[in-house]
Amino acid sequence: MKILSVQEMRDLDNLYIDKFGIPQEVLMENASLGAFEIMRKKKLHLAEKILLFCGSGNNGGDGIALARKIFSFNDSIKVYFLKDPNKFKDASLTNFKVADNLGIQWETLTDDCMDRVKKEISEADVIVDAIFGTGLDRDITGTPGEIIDTINLSKAKIISLDIPSGLNGNNGCVMGRCIEAYYTISFGTLKYGHLIGKGRKYCGKLFNCNISFPASFTKDLKTSINIPDPLFPRDATGHKGSFGKALFVSGSRDYLGAPLLNSYSFLHSGGGYATLFSTEEVIKSVSNFARELVFNRGDASDTGSLSLANFENIMEASKKNDVLAIGSGISLDPQTLDLARKIVENCKTPIIIDGDGITAISENLEILKKREFPTILTPHIGEFSRLTGFSIEKIQKDRINILRETAKDLKSYIVLKDATTIIASPEGELLFSTAGNSGMGVAGSGDLLVGIIAVNLCNLPPLDACSIGVFIHGYTGDLTCETYGEEGVLPTRMLENISLAIKNLRKNHFKVCKKYIPIEI
Repeated sequence: MKILSVQEMRDLDNLYIDKFGIPQEVLMENASLGAFEIMRKKKLHLAEKILLFCGSGNNGGDGIALARKIFSFNDSIKVYFLKDPNKFKDASLTNFKVADNLGIQWETLTDDCMDRVKKEISEADVIVDAIFGTGLDRDITGTPGEIIDTINLSKAKIISLDIPSGLNGNNGCVMGRCIEAYYTISFGTLKYGHLIGKGRKYCGKLFNCNISFPASFTKDLKTSINIPDPLFPRDATGHKGSFGKALFVSGSRDYLGAPLLNSYSFLHSGGGYATLFSTEEVIKSVSNFARELVFNRGDASDTGSLSLANFENIMEASKKNDVLAIGSGISLDPQTLDLARKIVENCKTPIIIDGDGITAISENLEILKKREFPTILTPHIGEFSRLTGFSIEKIQKDRINILRETAKDLKSYIVLKDATTIIASPEGELLFSTAGNSGMGVAGSGDLLVGIIAVNLCNLPPLDACSIGVFIHGYTGDLTCETYGEEGVLPTRMLENISLAIKNLRKNHFKVCKKYIPIEI
C-alpha cells in the first residue's frame, strides 16, 4: 500500500478530475460509500444517536454525503455545521442541498447553542468527525477547538473521515488539539500523518477507501507500508557458513546487555556464525548467557571500552565475515569513537552502524559518503538529530524530506527507529513499518534489530535486509506483547520469540502480513 503526502494526494485528485473527467461528486460519493461500509460492518449505522460535525471544505462534503447513507437506515442522525452550509461550494454544496431536501436534521453551530450541543455530544453513541481534512494549515482555536475538546471527552465511538481533525497530514503533529478517533477512514490512500508523529495514537484503527483510483496512478511512488517479500526456504543442505557470518563490535564496561542482544539475536534469527569482538570484561559477562557465540577479546581503555589498539585485529576479523555491525554500547570514550570511525572508513564489507557508532560517525560524515560497500544506519530520533545537525523539533515537522535527503546524501540505508520505524534508501524509497507496539520502547530493543538485519544482510540486498529485519523485529514485539502485555515486552523475552516470528512468517506470509495493512474498501 502506497503512502502519500498531502500535496501528492491533492495532485492525484486533480489528475483524476481534470484529465479523466471524473466529477468531484463521484469521488465524494465513493468516499462516503466506503465510510458507510465500515459503519455498516461494525453496525454503527444503527446506533441510537449519531452526530456528524462538518467543516466547510471537501471533508465536510464527505460528511454530508455519509449522512445521506446513514439516513437511509436510521433517521436518528443530526448534522452540525461549523459554518452556514448554504455558502458551501461545488460538490459539498450539492450534497448539502440533497441532504436538506431529504429532511435530514441539521444546524449551524453558534455561541447560543453550544451548551445544548455539548449535552448532545455527551449523550451520543456515535460521532462522525468531518471537520477538517488533510489540508489544515493552522492551529485549531475558537469554536472548532471547543467542539473537538468536548467530543474527546464523550463516551461515543468517534469516526474520523480521512484524518482526525487537528492532525497534520504530512508530519503527524497535533495542530493545537486533535480528535482522538476510534476509527479513521482514509480516502484514496494513507497519508504520512496517519503513521508518523502522533498519528498512530490519534487515528485509532485505520481503514482505507480507495475511491476508485487505479493502482497504476501510484505505482511509481516510492513510499509504501513495509511488507517484506516472502522468506526463502531454509537450505536443507546448508551449513554454518552458508547461513551467514557476522562480526559484532559491541559493548563496554557500562553496557553489557547490548553485545549479548545484538550478537545473540543474529543466531536466533537463523545466522550461522556470530563473533563478538569486545573486552574481556564484556565477554566474561556475555558468555554466561550465550555460549553459542564465538568471542574475540580486545584491549580495553581505562574506561573499560575498546581501545584504538584493536583496529588491526578488527580489520583482520572483518575479512572472515559477511557483515560487520558496530556501535551498540561501545560508549562515548573518545578513543573508542576514534576506533569506530577508523573501522567504518576502512571496512570492506557491508556494515551496520548503531548507537554510539552513529555518534562517532556524526563527527565525520565524509567517511560514509566515500564508502564503496553497503552501509546501514539504525538511529533513533536523537541520534538522527546528531547525524543531520537538525533539532528534533525540526525533524518531527519534516522528517520525511529530511530522512530521504539524508539517505541520499550519505549514500546509506537509514532505519529511523520510532513508534513507526521508517526505512530510507539512497535511491529515495521509504518504507513505513506498522508492526510493533509501545512496549518495545525500552533499552535493548534496538540492539536486537541490529542482529536481525545482519542475518538478512549476509545474503540479501540492503533494502530487502532492512525491510525483513524491521518487520520481523516489530512482529516479534507483537508476539511477545500477546503473552506479557506491553509492559512486559523485554528484549530478553523478545529474543526467545524471534525464531517463532520467522517460523510463522515463513509458514503463512499472507496471514501474518495482512494484519499490518489497513483494511481497504
